[in-house]
Amino acid sequence: MSVDVLLIEDNIGDAVLIRDAVNRLSVPVNLHVALDGHQALLMLSNPHFHPDLIVLDLNVPKISGAGLLELWKGYPTPVVVLSSSSNPKEREFCISAGAIEFVTKPVELEEFQEAVARIIEHWGSRVVSVGRSVARVRWELTVAVPDNGDVQADS
Repeated sequence: MSVDVLLIEDNIGDAVLIRDAVNRLSVPVNLHVALDGHQALLMLSNPHFHPDLIVLDLNVPKISGAGLLELWKGYPTPVVVLSSSSNPKEREFCISAGAIEFVTKPVELEEFQEAVARIIEHWGSRVVSVGRSVARVRWELTVAVPDNGDVQADS
């Protein structure tokens, strides 16, 4: 059984490194990438898209990672924050807002890829072992995009 992961990351270089790390895993992973918070909301509003795990960078455009966490309170899919920040207050906020883990992006390439592998193997295997029929809880996100480009979400 494969793991569906939604990666929300605006840095193409980091997204490629994450893809490379995922491709080396023994567990099959379908990696879906949103380059900003707005695109992530649109992807998650699709009733046919149900990722098993969300990996979220805090510093994404249009809607920040922190803003997404606020919108997703109660969302059944686990969210792991993978950020360049090591600020304890940001870590505390993310965990209190519903993230299951906060990982600071390592600077060294090998450590970065090992961190990604640990996230996917640990949290992805938990979702797969529970079984998708049990892990999937119906949750709807209605996204309204006004003409001015501001995004509002109701859950």
